[in-house]
Amino acid sequence: MTARFVLLFLAVLSLYSAATAKVVHPCKKKPCANGGKCIEKTPTDFYCKCAAGFSGGHCRGSADKCFNKPCRNGAICKNDPNGYTCTCLVGYEGRNCGKKCRQEKLDILLIEDVSSSIPEAQYMAMKDLEVELISYTLIRHNSINVALMTYSGKAEVNFYLNKNKNNKRGAIAAVNAQKQTGGSTFLADAISLAISDVFVEKNGDRPDAENIVILFTDGNSSKKSSIRDPIGELLSEATVIIVTPSSGVLDLSDISNVASAPDEENVLSLSDPLALDEIKKRTIYRKCNVNVALRE
Repeated sequence: MTARFVLLFLAVLSLYSAATAKVVHPCKKKPCANGGKCIEKTPTDFYCKCAAGFSGGHCRGSADKCFNKPCRNGAICKNDPNGYTCTCLVGYEGRNCGKKCRQEKLDILLIEDVSSSIPEAQYMAMKDLEVELISYTLIRHNSINVALMTYSGKAEVNFYLNKNKNNKRGAIAAVNAQKQTGGSTFLADAISLAISDVFVEKNGDRPDAENIVILFTDGNSSKKSSIRDPIGELLSEATVIIVTPSSGVLDLSDISNVASAPDEENVLSLSDPLALDEIKKRTIYRKCNVNVALRE
């Protein structure tokens, strides 16, 4: 009886050994690609814990097309439905930002409405937008120059295009120093002064640079009838982009006449979170006929 039991035990053991001998632990074949870690769930099942930037059952899919850093020269890489897009650093262009280029020359005039018609909170929001814009601007004598004007009961130039042409900090400080004064809103005076005193060569206007005006206004003006003549001359010399407050009562009757056409591109609101990005895209990021978006 004992001998039979021993024989039966040996037979079962032999069968078990044969069965287990056929089991091939899945991770021994290294099924996880691209640095993925294989983890056995059972002797016949596993899953892959993928390295950063990869996905899929065997980590063969790339969830992050930017993982291998395809963008060159400090560019920003962003995933998109077609793979990735490189946002080039100032001075570069191309699919992967590998080609050198030069910044387009721009003369940009900021015009602030400092009158009582602009709520204080909205004025501060305008100020923040101006400072943010300048902080990203390549201010150089051979690239972008910036000027600042204000208007309420009267219009005045705070600094000309040639004042801070190599001094970004100086431009930012001058913008921050300007305060809201209150009073009437003589928009026509500001437009006339821009033509006669800012976009002139003696004060820094360059014949080979495009003129751009970024006008902060709610559209209200104390002398509406006097706007028509000077705005026609200004529009012939510059692209005019209008930024309106995000609250309060807006007078839109004159805004469309003051802004460059088409209105849907050149009339923006502070309530739009993309307003600043749109201004950047259409002004300071126009380098080599492509868009860039990286602080200098």
